[in-house]
Amino acid sequence: MTVFIFGPFRVTSLVMFDWGTLGQPKFDRVVEAIVRHRLGDSVRAVNGVGGDEGIDIEINLDGGRLWILQLKYFPEGFSSVWGARRTQITRSFKRAMKHEPVKWSLVVPRVCSNSEDNFVKNLNGGKRPPVITVIDRDELDVWLAEAPHIERWALRNATSELREMARDFGQETAALTGGLPDLSARVKSLGQLANSADLDWKIGFANTDDATSITISPRHPDAATRSPIEFSVELNQLGEDHADLQQELLRTFGYAPSGTLRIPGDVVRSVRFGGPDFIAGDYPPGAVQLVSPPTGPAIGKRLEVRAFQDEEVVATFEGRITHAAPGAIGGSIEAAFCGGHLDVRLRVPHDIEMTPDAGGDFPAPGLDLKLNYENVRPSVVEDVLSTRRVLCFATRLEFAIGGDLLARVQTEARNASDYDGDLLAIEQFAYDLDVVQRHTNHFFDIPEEIRPGDRVKLRVARLLIEGHIVASPRARVFTLGMTGVDTPEVRAPLLGPQSIVWPAGPYAVEIAGRELTIGDVYALHTQATAINGDEAIANLDAGNAEGFEVHFRPGDDPYFFITLANDSPDNVLRRHLAQWTLWGVDQPGVSDDDSYELG
Repeated sequence: MTVFIFGPFRVTSLVMFDWGTLGQPKFDRVVEAIVRHRLGDSVRAVNGVGGDEGIDIEINLDGGRLWILQLKYFPEGFSSVWGARRTQITRSFKRAMKHEPVKWSLVVPRVCSNSEDNFVKNLNGGKRPPVITVIDRDELDVWLAEAPHIERWALRNATSELREMARDFGQETAALTGGLPDLSARVKSLGQLANSADLDWKIGFANTDDATSITISPRHPDAATRSPIEFSVELNQLGEDHADLQQELLRTFGYAPSGTLRIPGDVVRSVRFGGPDFIAGDYPPGAVQLVSPPTGPAIGKRLEVRAFQDEEVVATFEGRITHAAPGAIGGSIEAAFCGGHLDVRLRVPHDIEMTPDAGGDFPAPGLDLKLNYENVRPSVVEDVLSTRRVLCFATRLEFAIGGDLLARVQTEARNASDYDGDLLAIEQFAYDLDVVQRHTNHFFDIPEEIRPGDRVKLRVARLLIEGHIVASPRARVFTLGMTGVDTPEVRAPLLGPQSIVWPAGPYAVEIAGRELTIGDVYALHTQATAINGDEAIANLDAGNAEGFEVHFRPGDDPYFFITLANDSPDNVLRRHLAQWTLWGVDQPGVSDDDSYELG
C-alpha cells in the first residue's frame, strides 16, 4: 500500500502518552518542563514546601503582569461527586488571588467535562480580572508534541521505550550497510535519547579519532538550582612543567573568571560527577574543559576606572561590564573598553583594599589586560594602547560601579624601561598615522607590518601638519640649478654658510603602498653650505654656469629642516623647532645635552 501526503503540513509528533498514569511528582515535573520549553525564561516553578500560596508555576508576562498555573493531579477528574477536590481547587484559587494575577489556569491530566469546565471558569463569580482557563489533556498533548525530548524523558522507564533504546544500541554495534544516511539516522536516534536524559541539562556528544567528548549544558537558567551537578577531578602531582596550569587552576577557582580552563588528559587521574542519575558516576580519565560563560547581574553596567599618579587623578576611563562572578577568595570583574578592543579583567578580593600578597597560594589580586586591534583604524589602535599605558603606569587604580567604589588597587611604581617598547612604538605610529589620515582625507586600517623608516616619515609628516619645523632624513643635501646670472647675491651663498628658506616642492609619505601628500614645504637652515661652491665660482668666472648644479649641506647638522609652505618665509622662521621624540629612535645630531636650536 502506498500512502501519498500532499502538503503543506508540519508533523510534530504522534503522542502516545498516558497523563493519568504518571503519578503526581512526574506530572508536575513534565508540566513544568513543557511550560518552560514553550514560554522560556519568564517561567518560575514554586517550591511548595511550606505552602505555595496558590502558585505552582508563575509566568511573568509583558508589563509585569502575572499568569498563575495551579497543577492538580486529578486523573479521575473533579466532578461534583469529588467535593473535596473542588474544595482544594477553590482554596488554591483564593490564595492565588492575593497576588493579583491577570490570568489563572488550572492544569489537570484529563479532558474536563462541561460541568468541570464551568465550575472552574465561575470560580470568580464571573468577575474579571483574572482570565480563568483550564489546561487539560488535549492542550498538554499539543504542548508536549512541540518538545519530544520531554516526552522521551517521561517514557524512559516504559517497557516499549526500553525496547526502542535496546534496538538503537544494537544498531550502533551493527555494520553501517546503509552508508552515510544510515550513520546520520543512527547518530540522530542516539542523540535524541541522550537529549531526553534529563529535563534540566542537555547532553551533547561527539566522536573524533576514537575520542568521545561529552558536553553538559543547562536547558534553563534555574538548572543548577533545581538539579545541581557536583564535579570533581583528581589530578596527578603537578610538577614544574605544569606551573602555568597550576596558576590557572588557582585563578579559576579563586576568582571565577569567564573563559575556558583546559586540563590535559595526562594529568587527570579520575573524573566523577554527582547529580542526576544519567550524569552521575565515575568516568575514565581524559582531557577536561571547564567552560565558564560570562555571567552576573552586573553585565551591561558602566564600570569607571580612575587612574592616579600619587594622589592626582590623571585619567578616567569608562567601559561596560561583561562578566562578574564570585570565587573562593574573591571575584572577577571583566569589562570592555575602547569599543570592545581592550578587555580589562580585575581580580577582586573580598576585601576592597587589594594588596600584592593577598590570597596566599592563589594568584594575587590585580589587573589583566587583553588587546584586540587587528583590522581597525589607527585611531582605535592609539586609543587602546594609550589607555593600556596609562593603566600600567598608574600608581593607584580605583574601580567604581554607578559611583560606588568597588575596589582600590595599589600598584608598584614603574619607569619607561619597564614598559613594552614595541607597544609604545605602535602607539606612536598609530597616533601619527591618524593625524596624517585626517589631514589627507585618506583612511585605511593600520598596516600589519611597519617597515623600517615608516615611523620617522610619519612623525615628520605629523609635525609638519601641526605647524612645526622639523629635521627630515630626506633632506640631507639640497640641490639648486644655476641660471648663469652672475651677481654678488648669487656668489654669496657659494662662498660661505648662509641662512636660507627655499621652496622645496610637495612633501608626501608612502605607507602600506599608499601615498599621502602633506603639502608644499620650505627647506631651511641658518648654515647652508655649498659643497661644490669652488666649482660653481669657476663656472661663473668662465661664463658657463648655466645649468650647473650646486649641492648644499646643512652646516654640521645631518639634515635640513622643513616646514609647510603655507605662510611667508619670514613668518615660518618663528615656528617651533620640534624633535622626533620617537621611542627607541635616536635622532641624529641631537643628544640629551643639546639644546637643539635651529642652526
